[in-house]
Amino acid sequence: MTEASDNKPGDVLEAFRSLCGTMNQHFAESAPDATKKICSLHCEVCLAMMKKALDGNVFGGGVGGYSGEELTAASIAVFGEMSSPQAKTDKEKETQTTEAQAIAAELFNRQNSIKDTGITDLAAYERAINERAAAAQKLDVSQRDLYDSEQAAIRAMRANRKLLYRYLANNRSMPNTLTNLASANQQFLGYDKAKKDMKAMADKGAIKGEECARQCQRWEAATKAVRGFAADPGSLKAFNDKVGWFDSNLSNNNGNRTKQPGDVRIGGNDFFKKKD
Repeated sequence: MTEASDNKPGDVLEAFRSLCGTMNQHFAESAPDATKKICSLHCEVCLAMMKKALDGNVFGGGVGGYSGEELTAASIAVFGEMSSPQAKTDKEKETQTTEAQAIAAELFNRQNSIKDTGITDLAAYERAINERAAAAQKLDVSQRDLYDSEQAAIRAMRANRKLLYRYLANNRSMPNTLTNLASANQQFLGYDKAKKDMKAMADKGAIKGEECARQCQRWEAATKAVRGFAADPGSLKAFNDKVGWFDSNLSNNNGNRTKQPGDVRIGGNDFFKKKD
């Protein structure tokens, strides 16, 4: 049996969107019915993809060691966290792409940070911290240097535990998957909102006009950002180096949030760089 292939949903949507644009630009008057049909197909394909995403997997096969289910969950989170206005100008489209990448990067950065801690069994790690702390308390006063170094090691272990608690929230039992990270309680609030919005569109049975353009543009950007980093980890590093290593974001309320020093504003979100 051959492995399921990657569906590349973002590329498919881009192709339909581009064809719709071409038809509107060159054939809207000479072939209005065909133009309308092509653009309608773009919306139908987009909605069908959202329905598959709600079922758990719009990507089919995995990419770069990530399952289709993981990539789908991550895409839903990115879609829900993105600001919603339609990008019409080239500058707006560039900003939307970067915003999607920044949110997607957070998920991969969080996963990589957990990997870097080396924690694979949280219960065992908790026991190790407690045992090491208890042993340090029994050190003789003459072993001050050893006591200080042990306390420093214990603080580092507790910091790693705190990081994992924050990133995985109610999924602390692991595994460290994009699905668990995307759906972690009170982390990516857009995840549940996106699923609700996508279900509402699916229940309605159709998306048209401006709503189609706006929602499908976001879904395209979200799936392409997630797939891009999964397929090419080097592109994640390049993004982190150029734009910033982000692990969290907050809606800027259409630009009304007071931007703090160090915040990076991209689209409708303010992003926070990793604190060393």
